[in-house]
Amino acid sequence: MNRWGWLCECATACVALAWGLVCGAGETVLVQINSPMVYIYGSSDPGIGMTWTAQDYVPTGWNSGTYGVGYDTGTPNAGALLKTPIPSGQKFIYTRAEFQMSDVSAVQNMYLGCDFDDGYAAWVNGTLVHRGRIAESTALAWNLTPDNDESSNGSTPNYEVYEPLVDITAPAKPTLTVGTNVLAVAIWNISTSSTDLVLVPWLAINHPTSIVGTPVSGTLTGNITWTLANSPYVVVGNTTLAKGATLTIEPGVEVRVRGGLSVAIKGTFSAIGTQQQHITFDRDGTSNWGEILVDYDGDGTIRPATMKYCDIRHVSTGVHVLGTGQSPVLVEDCAIDLWTSLAVKWDQDGGLGCNNLIFRRCRFGMDSGGPLPCEAINGYHSHAIVEYCTFAPQGGYSDAVDLANSRWADGNWPICRYNVLLGGQDDGIDYDDSDGIIEGNIIMNRFPSGYDPPAVPDSAHYPPPGNGPNGGGTTGNEGSSPVILNNVIYHCYYGIGYKNGAQPTILNNTIIDCTWGVVVYSANDIPNPGPAHAILRNNILWNCGDPIRRRWYDTDGIISTVDVAYCAIDAKEEGWLYDDVEQGWVWAGEGNVALTANPLGDYGHDDYGPQPGSPVIDAGYAGLVPYEAGQWPVPSTDCLGHAREDDPSMPNTGVGTPPYVDLGAVEYLYPMPADVIPDRCVNVADLLRVRNDMGKASNPGDPLATDVNRDGVVNVADLLIVRNSLGKGSGC
Repeated sequence: MNRWGWLCECATACVALAWGLVCGAGETVLVQINSPMVYIYGSSDPGIGMTWTAQDYVPTGWNSGTYGVGYDTGTPNAGALLKTPIPSGQKFIYTRAEFQMSDVSAVQNMYLGCDFDDGYAAWVNGTLVHRGRIAESTALAWNLTPDNDESSNGSTPNYEVYEPLVDITAPAKPTLTVGTNVLAVAIWNISTSSTDLVLVPWLAINHPTSIVGTPVSGTLTGNITWTLANSPYVVVGNTTLAKGATLTIEPGVEVRVRGGLSVAIKGTFSAIGTQQQHITFDRDGTSNWGEILVDYDGDGTIRPATMKYCDIRHVSTGVHVLGTGQSPVLVEDCAIDLWTSLAVKWDQDGGLGCNNLIFRRCRFGMDSGGPLPCEAINGYHSHAIVEYCTFAPQGGYSDAVDLANSRWADGNWPICRYNVLLGGQDDGIDYDDSDGIIEGNIIMNRFPSGYDPPAVPDSAHYPPPGNGPNGGGTTGNEGSSPVILNNVIYHCYYGIGYKNGAQPTILNNTIIDCTWGVVVYSANDIPNPGPAHAILRNNILWNCGDPIRRRWYDTDGIISTVDVAYCAIDAKEEGWLYDDVEQGWVWAGEGNVALTANPLGDYGHDDYGPQPGSPVIDAGYAGLVPYEAGQWPVPSTDCLGHAREDDPSMPNTGVGTPPYVDLGAVEYLYPMPADVIPDRCVNVADLLRVRNDMGKASNPGDPLATDVNRDGVVNVADLLIVRNSLGKGSGC
């Protein structure tokens, strides 16, 4: 599998996700925040009594939305809970949510919860199952007066804000039918002058009703193993693994953490599952838990922390690492989903960063049921590596990877390489006040909220007012000076954007279908902003409205600078590269190639390499390129690990040693029929493979690789072709 071999699988899975969730041992959540529903609201009698709660009621003319629903104009408020806002001054909201049942006999119990303000009532298929903060003696009508209460005002719902989850099995289960069922919920305001009216219900079947497993809390000392035989482990109080202690978690163990609680690691930690038996960290109940905190207090003592094949869900911050120094902290083949703050965070502690920290082959948000409005990774002051990871699309003002305050001079700079970032409304990889390496990533489909990218990108299209410069593939601020190489950036508002004194070195990237390709500029988001400067070598910028910009708006007074050479740039119909400052077609610099036709393959279907005969083949610069800390070599391999190789059918128009580096992130691999075993080296193994197939017939529609000359049979002619090609190929 190549470095992006999982891309199609991930994109398909992302599209296929649904909001229905299965949690814990058999529990199925039927209705919760973001579940679809229909609703009406008002401050006068709608004239339907309580007939609207019936299973067969037809809600003609009702609005469609998702939970939570309501309004809140106070401080603090429930804005994060309100996915369907309504005008203020309402007395009631009536809602109906459908859920499906395929086997009623499998329902052991039904539980109801609600984050609400002020009082609510719930029905299942027309049967009243619960009143929340409404007296039993109060008749249920549009203008009833509930108790005066307040929602959780949290970033996520607290379905037990006033009362424990309610067992509604007795009234609700007899009403269930195979097929479509209805949860009807009404919320009432104490007064139309109230500043808030909030409803976020929760309904589940087969909810666990007691602790099954091993409770843990407090300080753990000595050598401890959490075994599969004693699983699940239920964290009933904040738990800390003491320095000097060791905790080993066996494959297949389930760890359930109660709402708001955390697990802190100060000793040696090993949670190593297998591909067949993952270790699971999830909530116990319906309230999200805190975090896994690996905090070594910057003490400098080396001890490892390892997590492999772990699934972390329903958490505030999945993994939080502080002050681990040179201690090896490895998180590999893990999945983090449904976080409410950050999936991952790291920073220094006691002046010591996290300088031996690796996140490898992890999946962020891929099983979360939809875009999460939170950043995935946020890290500071550390030499950390994020590699071969996959990031689901995100919503809101949330970068996928946001790193800062790490410099070449300190020796503590981050590396983000060979990751796949599938979309979002903010930036993909953002380095603020940070140096480091951004290599071999594929970043796609990032546009600011409310921005509808034109079919043909055009420089006149700015983000809508108030959103600012969001939607970049990779971005940076405050003097950041990273090396950005071998990335593919596709269909973003802008491919690469750096500002305010930043000095990126940009090598062998392929930037396609972006409104702007590369933009360097100054912005008033820091004191005393200044111009940025970028060095570009061996890049491809194709079908971008403005391939390169030196300011954000055409009226900006501060103009940044670029050094562009040996780049292939879309010349469009004007004949050369448009510059927003000069208002003309310029940049005909050393080694630059004016593209008048697509130089790439079918990049809409993940073929980002050059087409045969493309002018970007063997046209690059090979050598050293300046960056803030010295000279950086042009990469000797492409983003897929292929060595640079000379296409014998193309002239070498590049310079340096070797003189045949291709432009862009993907090297063109010219056809090598004699390379029977496709490793880019014709050797004895290929010769033996042909010899072993001698005499075999070859289907012209699907020929054998050993039928080198494609004449329909493997024979001596094929053997001679391979023999005469021995030693050829960049892999030899």
